[in-house]
Amino acid sequence: MSYLSVLIIDDDSTDRYIIKRMLRELDLKVSIFEKSDAKEALRLVEQPGLEASVSGFPPQFILLDINMPMVDGHDFFKNFAQSRLDSSMADSKVIVLTSSDRDDDSRRSQEYDFVTGYLVKGKFTQDQLRLALTA
Repeated sequence: MSYLSVLIIDDDSTDRYIIKRMLRELDLKVSIFEKSDAKEALRLVEQPGLEASVSGFPPQFILLDINMPMVDGHDFFKNFAQSRLDSSMADSKVIVLTSSDRDDDSRRSQEYDFVTGYLVKGKFTQDQLRLALTA
């Protein structure tokens, strides 16, 4: 795969910066969209608005943090499972990028067929991210 389109959903601006930097270092052409909370990202799924006209939209991958205020990653999964089928993001895959290494969070995430990876922040390598995005 020589081109990637990615939506990052994370409430921590530092984590979003690190993820963007890692993506750019993959030596692939990357379009990056970002949202600071899952509620805002769900609005994007339901009503794509301006992003729909931007090159690279809809994203092939969603990099999602689990632990966020208001709407957490698990709530995002439930809502995304329902609304994605009627949106341009029906083929988007989710890779969880979270600080949670709890088995329960990983197991609950894997209940959804659109979740294709689970990476723990600070523990995954650049190669593991590349593999998750190109597998």
